[in-house]
Amino acid sequence: MISDPYQVLGVPPTASDQEIAKAYRKLARKYHPDLHPGDEEAAKKMSEINAAYEQIKNMRKSQNSMENEKFLQIWNPIKAEASLTIRRIKEIRTHRFRKCPNCHTMLRLPRKTGKHTVKCPCCSHKFKVRVWF
Repeated sequence: MISDPYQVLGVPPTASDQEIAKAYRKLARKYHPDLHPGDEEAAKKMSEINAAYEQIKNMRKSQNSMENEKFLQIWNPIKAEASLTIRRIKEIRTHRFRKCPNCHTMLRLPRKTGKHTVKCPCCSHKFKVRVWF
């Protein structure tokens, strides 16, 4: 593990991912073993550059995953509540509710399709409904 991988690539720690990749490619072209066959110094420098670049990528990847975990901890309860609200809206839009013809209380219909007899909890009035969806 390299003590300061940013110094090896010649970029500041505040550099963006694009700047880091650009510096890595520049140094890789400069010290690539195909351009310097038999040069141990260039091979050693190239392996150091590769290690530094991998270390920076791994550090940033773990940092991003921690940020994503924090985001998901905040977002998941909001998402769950939003999906429940959307489901309620869809039920109202798809006529999953009917008014009792006697007392006009809103009643929830059964989920199965077909003809059903529904009893109003307020006035105990029974009436037939047809669920077609």
